[in-house]
Amino acid sequence: MRVEREPVLGKRGRLLAGIGVATLVVSLLWAAAGPNTPTGGSPYSDTYSRSAIGHEALVAVLQKLGIAVERARFKTTERAQRASLLVVAEPELKGAEDRSRLQDYLTVDVPVLVVLPKWSASQDSDNLDHIDGVWPVEDQQHGDILDIAHVSGRVRTADEARCEGQYVINLELRNVQLISDSDLRPLVSCGDAILVGEHRTSEATRVIVSDPDVMATHGLRHGGAKLMVELIHDLRISNRPVIFDEVLHGHQRIPSVYNEAFSFPMVFLTIQVLLLIGFVLWRTVGRFGAPDPAPRFGSGDRSKLIDNEVRLLTSGADAVASLLHYRDMAFREVRERLGAPRNQDREAMFAWLAEVSHTRGATPAFDAMRKRVGQLRKAASSRIRVRKRDVVATARAITTWKDELLDGS
Repeated sequence: MRVEREPVLGKRGRLLAGIGVATLVVSLLWAAAGPNTPTGGSPYSDTYSRSAIGHEALVAVLQKLGIAVERARFKTTERAQRASLLVVAEPELKGAEDRSRLQDYLTVDVPVLVVLPKWSASQDSDNLDHIDGVWPVEDQQHGDILDIAHVSGRVRTADEARCEGQYVINLELRNVQLISDSDLRPLVSCGDAILVGEHRTSEATRVIVSDPDVMATHGLRHGGAKLMVELIHDLRISNRPVIFDEVLHGHQRIPSVYNEAFSFPMVFLTIQVLLLIGFVLWRTVGRFGAPDPAPRFGSGDRSKLIDNEVRLLTSGADAVASLLHYRDMAFREVRERLGAPRNQDREAMFAWLAEVSHTRGATPAFDAMRKRVGQLRKAASSRIRVRKRDVVATARAITTWKDELLDGS
């Protein structure tokens, strides 16, 4: 008799397992090789951007020179108190909340470097890390930032300018954005206008850079790298990290388990966990609820009952061991039902069963049945292959012998 076993995973189970493995592989690859950005890439004026107007190149230069840099996407004011310098580069003030946040930044106890915005940009639809075009920001943005910093002056653009000062000598710039008529102390001036100016009080040091091109990717090779690196180096008050604010670039991220679970690359692990939970529920849902009714057998279904017993008997890995256990159970039931003497040893028990079997004329004969069981046990212990059909036949013989002794059937 062949016993069919249900596979551990059906088609749907294999599908779910495949999806789980795929999401795990993708998440590992993303974590290992994916971009270190909050949104998968940025083309704008922030430290996550590698575009022409981005600041990631400057961060890389600073880090290569051994200056620790951190990006702040949450509680910038608190983090700046433990930093050596706070850099607020090209902030986007979209409302009263952003203006209030910038005002808080300017009250920290460490130097603050503010870089005025210059360009608005559109994202390239074919390459999301690149820009498709730029245009000047509105003058109102410059005025708002200078007002919050309590700095006078106006922003203008010069076609060409030769700049000199504390950090540069004969720096030639084109289409440069400058501050005129200001109370800032010039650190780098371009004629009568200011490229880098300082507003220092007894409580704070604030430095304004009028043109962000000197820190953008396209401007670093035109003298901007030397200017920005020396400026940041001089403004630092310790070896603690330099903080670049990213909240005012729209990259604010409040730490929470929910946000982390559904962000790249953790979202793939979250999907995998949900699939695993769904798979477990799907595989175990059939175990709950009311039990299925047991099959009912009539008087003519004795053979079906025996077949079920045999199927259970041979479903285990060791059929002969199951047969021996079944034999002992049958012997115990016969002895209890027919009132066998108590405290018999094994040989006395076999002799009593043989006598009762002979007296009642049960078939098959007890000695023949016992001999057949012994042959199967000996073959199994000698690692000789035992056919299941022989085990099944012997089990059916034991059942028939027991029934004849107990009810004469």
